[in-house]
Amino acid sequence: NKDNVIIRKVPFDSSIRPLLSTYLKKVNPSYYLLESKPNQKCSPASIYMAVETASIKARVQYNVNPQIIRRSAIFTLITHGVDISIIKTILGHGELRVTSQYKKMAQPNLNLVYNPIQDIHVF
Repeated sequence: NKDNVIIRKVPFDSSIRPLLSTYLKKVNPSYYLLESKPNQKCSPASIYMAVETASIKARVQYNVNPQIIRRSAIFTLITHGVDISIIKTILGHGELRVTSQYKKMAQPNLNLVYNPIQDIHVF
């Protein structure tokens, strides 16, 4: 563990594998996946700018930043029933209490999920 960095195992879709492989061959990072210089992680500001630039190029019509992407991923995992302890591990949280806050925020949104039973008309 360099500089008290938490090493995480993060699941990703298999369709990402070729892109990640190409990136790793081209960039050849020394230690961090995203480095500004060898053995130096990217700053939060540079990540923010990269996400903003990508969203503009993709013509995304709403505000996108790394935190919104992170929360969207968390809410997707929660609404798809992924165990909260697994989400805790992915996020690198030290305590389950921190991760559970996301679950509480997602609860009101679960009421918006389509329920096919509501379309059944008895009379």
